[in-house]
Amino acid sequence: MLINPTTEEINDLFKMHHINDEITEIQRLSGTTAGRVFQLSMSLNKDYILKLDEPEQIHIAQQFLNMYKNSALLPEVLLTDPDKTYFI
Repeated sequence: MLINPTTEEINDLFKMHHINDEITEIQRLSGTTAGRVFQLSMSLNKDYILKLDEPEQIHIAQQFLNMYKNSALLPEVLLTDPDKTYFI
């Protein structure tokens, strides 16, 4: 699991998952107890959220976001790593 990801590591991760956007800035956010949450920004005013956590916590958060996926207030889950340690 990434601890303090660099833009290069995030862009490599995006390429690995066939996301063709380039991240130019990473900002750590608060709001999780054990895991880490980062805002990933592009130059085109488009942001992503990367959540890193224990597999059980990722599973719970993913279930919640999938349950309310039609809500305009919540982000769309683009991908979840097979080992369930992060999602974007």
